Amino acid sequence: MATSPSSLVVEEGLPLPARRNMLSSRFSALIHSQTLSNGLRSMATTSNAALRRQAASTTSLTSLTERGWQLSFAASTGSATQKLSREYTFKDFSEAWGFMSRVALVAEKLNHHPEWTNVYNRVSIALTTHDEGNQLTALDVKLAERIEAIAGQAGGGES
Repeated sequence: MATSPSSLVVEEGLPLPARRNMLSSRFSALIHSQTLSNGLRSMATTSNAALRRQAASTTSLTSLTERGWQLSFAASTGSATQKLSREYTFKDFSEAWGFMSRVALVAEKLNHHPEWTNVYNRVSIALTTHDEGNQLTALDVKLAERIEAIAGQAGGGES
């Protein structure tokens, strides 16, 4: 069942729980049809056609999700946000901070910066491309792959 992005618009008159349920089921169908069948694709508008052509293959996204990354989607009136996120746990604060420093250097080179938080030995990371309406792009996948490589060297694991 394919669901078009325009069908994600929710009726204003529905109560909030009904809106959430409607979005959840529509999102599941949309993710299944677009991500699994066609690779990583932007769900917001057709104006991201160039990004869709450059987006990473399903293999790259699947590989990341198999290693603990999660794809999330949030919708609000007139917009939708896609994120790729993951949490890493390290031995201690110093190891977590060192990991963040190495990721920061890579992010600067790519000119693509993560949303992240650090609490003692945990680092939570979320990736999205703000310049493209908070959609996932090939750049998000590329940075996630680089982060995975750095975490492997630093000994970071899942929470």
